[in-house]
Amino acid sequence: MTLSVEVAGNTDVGCVRTNNEDNFGFDSRYGIYVVCDGMGGQAAGEVASKMGVDTVLTYFREAAKTRMFPQIGEEVEGVGKNANALGSAIRLANEAIHEAASKHVAHSGMGATIVSVLVDKGFFSVGHAGDSRIYLIRNGAIQQITRDHSLVMEQVRRGLITLEEANASEMQNIIIRALGPEEKVVPDLDGHAR
Repeated sequence: MTLSVEVAGNTDVGCVRTNNEDNFGFDSRYGIYVVCDGMGGQAAGEVASKMGVDTVLTYFREAAKTRMFPQIGEEVEGVGKNANALGSAIRLANEAIHEAASKHVAHSGMGATIVSVLVDKGFFSVGHAGDSRIYLIRNGAIQQITRDHSLVMEQVRRGLITLEEANASEMQNIIIRALGPEEKVVPDLDGHAR
């Protein structure tokens, strides 16, 4: 059995903002797919999301040339080489965004969520930080793969509020992990078989 990947993308400014802070990109030659969403209300979210996508794609394109995945930050045990490569690319994107935000007053506080997939020989690995999601669609069923890094979902995981309360909360948009705001980011990484 082979893994079939179909790629399509579309963004919409939505009803609240005047500018679109979403960015996505992929390079099917290397099996890398990335979506970043600039953090709404933050300075230069569209800049952060573009930097996130570009940095991750560049990491994998350069790695393909050298046939090496440079390790950025600590290697995560219990996940494979590909998931760790995603983690390195995400940490590199965080460093770039954080540094750019500290150098440019107009970009101070910019950030973005990120979700990424690396497909290799029928297997896929996932890396993310924030509340952008990956879903697996198989045999007509839809399964959410990622866990949101938001205040309300963290409260749900800890049993402090119910999912229904989270969905009705005015604090749904508070992200607790993302690219840019902090000097370091800890992405969630996982590897999945077909």
